[in-house]
Amino acid sequence: KRNVNVKVRGKEQIQFGKDEIDLSYIEQLVDESQTRAIAQALVYLKKHLLDEDRPLKNTLDKITETVNSNGLDELIPGYPGDLAEFRWYELAAALNRVRTLKTN
Repeated sequence: KRNVNVKVRGKEQIQFGKDEIDLSYIEQLVDESQTRAIAQALVYLKKHLLDEDRPLKNTLDKITETVNSNGLDELIPGYPGDLAEFRWYELAAALNRVRTLKTN
């Protein structure tokens, strides 16, 4: 439940704590603002959803539902903007590249 330091380096790389997440092969990402939104979605998942006992697909559906209902601002309350919408499988691809992720 600790906070994680997240930095976005262009549209193709996220620094998630100590992990470097390479998104260069996710061709559907067209703007850095999508990468920023994915980075914040990873933080949101870490804080709110990954500890729950549910399949990953259901977890990704839950975050997609949350974003669709409340907008991207739900990922960073009070954030002024500059996030762009992404699809759940782009988030899944980023999550798949987190090397320190442990699942049951």
